[in-house]
Amino acid sequence: VEPRHGRVTGLAKGQQRYRLLIAEDQPENRLLLRRLLESLDFDLKEAVNGKEAVAIFEQWRPHLIWMDIRMPVMNGLEATRRIKAADAQTKIVAITAHALEEERREIMAAGCDDFIRKPYKETEIFDALTKNIGVRFAYEEAKTPDAARAKLNTQALANLPDGLLNELEQALARIDINAVNQAIEGIRSHHPSLADRLSDEAADLQFGRLLRIIRGTSNGNGIEDGGCIKE
Repeated sequence: VEPRHGRVTGLAKGQQRYRLLIAEDQPENRLLLRRLLESLDFDLKEAVNGKEAVAIFEQWRPHLIWMDIRMPVMNGLEATRRIKAADAQTKIVAITAHALEEERREIMAAGCDDFIRKPYKETEIFDALTKNIGVRFAYEEAKTPDAARAKLNTQALANLPDGLLNELEQALARIDINAVNQAIEGIRSHHPSLADRLSDEAADLQFGRLLRIIRGTSNGNGIEDGGCIKE
């Protein structure tokens, strides 16, 4: 099973500097893609139509081109054909809002190596870079559910006013989602960070786990090193 990555924080060390060309006639779309990529230390150039994309390709030889299909002067399909005729190794990823299967076949037949639909997700852009030119990314360390849950501080729970703790316990026992959320909001004014952790647990519907922790706390049990519950 592929591990789930956290947020991309940059490029992994020891890679070449990649040249990427954004061919897109809409300024806001170019800006969106540029902002996503420029913080990751890529070399970037932009073209506003297919003719300009071909000219930049001839002078600069990018590793990968993000190619919008519908552009003035020369569309993305014709630009792709010309670029691929000159250098079949240059990777071209089509980005288009038009996703009909017939058009997808036409796009791939023109020579595009990959296809992304608008609106796209950031992960689709990163995945395309890895798949097509082998870019390796550095990721923010993803917290496992167990690691996150270990931060629920039972000492802080034990120090809450009895009324607040009882209200949360009864709501959990009834499996009443609205009442649980209301009880957590009551706790927030006393201990905001504890309320945030409780909200995370409640959002994952960990009612049974929370109920065991609260009852253990009420009995003076369940507190281990550092005041954090461990399971």
